[in-house]
Amino acid sequence: MEEQRTAASSVGRTQSTRARPRAPTVYNRGMDHDAFREAWLDALRDEELLRYPDRPDDRIDLAKMSREHSVRIGMGHRQQAEPFFVSMVLSWTWSPVHAARTYTNEEDLLSDLLGRKQAQDLVTEPPWLRLDVKLCANMPYGKPLSLKGAKSLQRWTDKVTHDLKPFLRTRVEGTKKIEAIHAHLGGPEARMQCDGAGELVLLAVELEAWRAITLPRESDTAELSTVDTTAISLQRFAKDARRAFAAWSASMGVLVG
Repeated sequence: MEEQRTAASSVGRTQSTRARPRAPTVYNRGMDHDAFREAWLDALRDEELLRYPDRPDDRIDLAKMSREHSVRIGMGHRQQAEPFFVSMVLSWTWSPVHAARTYTNEEDLLSDLLGRKQAQDLVTEPPWLRLDVKLCANMPYGKPLSLKGAKSLQRWTDKVTHDLKPFLRTRVEGTKKIEAIHAHLGGPEARMQCDGAGELVLLAVELEAWRAITLPRESDTAELSTVDTTAISLQRFAKDARRAFAAWSASMGVLVG
């Protein structure tokens, strides 16, 4: 009888222990270079921007120890801006700071730089990454476009700036003393030369813009955990880039006309 009570008590303790499992440690996984590159390419494929001829180019800057990624889009797309050949370059740079922050976690990096005691109570900001856009339109080699005065170029500048603003716009946040630029839309630039008659002819036009997105932190504490919205941010960026590329191509008719 005593053995049965002991066995029953043991079973009860076992069931009680299983009913209250130990809470797992919260680990917020950051995003390293390879994970971000894969999410980036998935977003471009979902918007049908990345096609077979459009191959990504990855390089390592040995002086800065940064990893530069770029892809020129246009070779696999139907050209609808003749005689211009339009393309779009999308790029970003993974700096050594990004690599250091995702090698282990935020706490280890601060401990290595400042020491464990001084880094104990420090709170870091989430990392961010700049995504660059460069829209290009080139005339065929040896066949520049003759401009009929400066009015056509002015009309095109007004149109393309207006058409791109819904997708690539400048966004500034903060106070009057401290402003943070989260996105920027540059102005159109033209590459021209003089022909044999002394008239200006157009060789190419381009426009640059960029947008910053927030990356998740690599932390081993719940207080520093951040929601990973990278995939959503990349999907929005890819969609806006696709629409901007279409608007850029459509605006070339103003220069030709």
